[in-house]
Amino acid sequence: MSCNPCRSKSVTACVEMMESRLLLSASVATAAHKTPPPIPAIAGETFTGTATALGHQLPLSITFETETAKGALTASGVFESDTLGSTGTVKSSRAVTLHGKLGKVKFVLRGTLNATLDTFIGKYTDSDKKGSISGPFSLSKSV
Repeated sequence: MSCNPCRSKSVTACVEMMESRLLLSASVATAAHKTPPPIPAIAGETFTGTATALGHQLPLSITFETETAKGALTASGVFESDTLGSTGTVKSSRAVTLHGKLGKVKFVLRGTLNATLDTFIGKYTDSDKKGSISGPFSLSKSV
């Protein structure tokens, strides 16, 4: 039996070396195909805080109502005194995007949940025929 990497070794040593290489190869292949982290479960959670618009701090509250296994979301909330309804997604990277409409104004909230899922920080944009406004928001989970 000829074994290139171990020509001067015994057949037993050669077989052991090949087995260890196969084992290493199998573990590398397994590591490369790990399942992604689960989508964070945030349905039922409410986050409150502020959004900054034109230099003013405005109250913002978002409640994530439903969530599918694939990360589709529905949410409601209050921005200043207006009620919001929105749909969006959450990903395994904890990135959240919500789209909604308030009268004729369209809005988008894009942000990230922290690792402990108690802070939601990002940027919002609202737009209508007159233009758009955007700014940062910072929300914490309500207890």
